[in-house]
Amino acid sequence: MKNALLVTAHPYVESFNFALRTQAIELLHMLDWQVNTSDLYQQGFNPILSPADFPNIPTSVPLSLPKQQEVAHQHALFSNDINSEQSKLLAADLVILQFPLWWGSYPAILKGWIERVLSHGYGYGSNNLLSGKSILLSVTTGGANNEEELEHYQTKIDQLGVDVFAYAKMKVLKAIINHGPSHSNEQQRQTLLERSKQQLVSMVNA
Repeated sequence: MKNALLVTAHPYVESFNFALRTQAIELLHMLDWQVNTSDLYQQGFNPILSPADFPNIPTSVPLSLPKQQEVAHQHALFSNDINSEQSKLLAADLVILQFPLWWGSYPAILKGWIERVLSHGYGYGSNNLLSGKSILLSVTTGGANNEEELEHYQTKIDQLGVDVFAYAKMKVLKAIINHGPSHSNEQQRQTLLERSKQQLVSMVNA
């Protein structure tokens, strides 16, 4: 059985992002995937990378966060929340990040998840433990007005994935993007959901 990890970064469970999350979970279960989830806002994930990530690290380790991350991984010194997220990532064949595009990038809580969890010596550096795993960005935006903007968003969001996850030697899939769900009526949102479902099916079955 294949494993997926679905990481959602949205404060409201009533949001379109959570509707996409629910649909993805149901679809993957139907296709006999095991699914783990990380709902970052709802679980109160701390996005701040700091020495608190490895409270028991020896004082002899240099005051360099990448070096401390590497030592923390080597000697199992990470805090429990990082250990939990890293374990879910290691078990996953496919990782889906579900989030709204805010100021042209990841929400702060998701950026912090990346910084803390894809740590030096784990996701990059001396180890690339996520190498070969697939990653999919499923993103909502405020809207796109024409084909030029649609192409701009697709290129920009695909590059967001490449900048981080290709560096960790993961396989970055073409992003699924839903434009303007907050400005859409119920029928339009259902159309967006159905299109996203078909896109996910084609990727999972590829």
